[in-house]
Amino acid sequence: QLSLRMYCLLSGHALVKSGGVIIDRLEAGDLMGEVSFTERDVYRSKQQGNVIAGRAGAIVVSVSFDHISAVLEKDANLAHRFYEYVSKVMYRRLRDNLYCRIVRA
Repeated sequence: QLSLRMYCLLSGHALVKSGGVIIDRLEAGDLMGEVSFTERDVYRSKQQGNVIAGRAGAIVVSVSFDHISAVLEKDANLAHRFYEYVSKVMYRRLRDNLYCRIVRA
């Protein structure tokens, strides 16, 4: 079952795979699980997401979706900054993936 957690890569590198194909490369500071978090009601019933393959020496911290939600509910300013950051992460990934597909076509 899909993990209902968000992850942050503190150091090292990781690869994101979908169907065995590398779709992204992550570096220190990158988030994982942000799409699942923003659409968590949809993803709670989903059985499989992307696979994250960490490189040797990668350090990752994880936080449950429920804990993130509880913290954000208590602090509107933090919630605003968090969602703004997550939207920028998602935009960058969308832009980069679209660019890669256009270049490959």
